[in-house]
Parts: sequence; structure tokens; C-alpha cells
Amino acid sequence: MKVFKFGGASVNSANAVRNMASILQKYSDDRTVVVISAMGKTTNKLELLVPGVSDAQQQPILLKELIEYHTKLLKSSFPTRKIQSMRRSPTFSRHYGTA
Repeated sequence: MKVFKFGGASVNSANAVRNMASILQKYSDDRTVVVISAMGKTTNKLELLVPGVSDAQQQPILLKELIEYHTKLLKSSFPTRKIQSMRRSPTFSRHYGTA
């Protein structure tokens, strides 16, 4: 069994995500476990979403930025796939509004 862990700068751009995918394809016949931790500065933004850490009125804006970053990264990493932004989903709107 092979275990791979990617995070931070190793998955912070479309090229980096495609590189990760090409690495994993080399081991597609093996039993593998893949762990992908926070991309780029995601951990810092997630910390700001904790109640009481940042201004509550800023949190929907921060969350929107975080989702847009990941959506853009996915769309540019996999341009032939249809990727819907979570921001437009009914679940997101119900919990976080439309900010």
C-alpha cells in the first residue's frame, strides 16, 4: 500500500493539482491512500471563520472568497469537467446567505 499526502504549495494552483494527478496516475494499479490537506493559505482563512476570531459580518465574505478560490482552482485544473460553485447550491444559501 502506498500513502500520499499533498497540501499547501503542492496543491495551490492548477498546474500543481495536475502534477499531483500525474504522480497518482503512476500508481493507479497499486492500493493507495491519498490525503489532501489545506491548499495554499486555506488553513489561515478557515481559522478566521471560527466564531469570535474575526468580525462576524466579514465571515460570509471570507467564506465566499475561500469557495471561489477552490472553485476556480478546480475549474482550471479540470477544464473539461463541469464544476458547479458551492456558493450557488441551496445548502450554501440556506446556511450562509448569498454573500
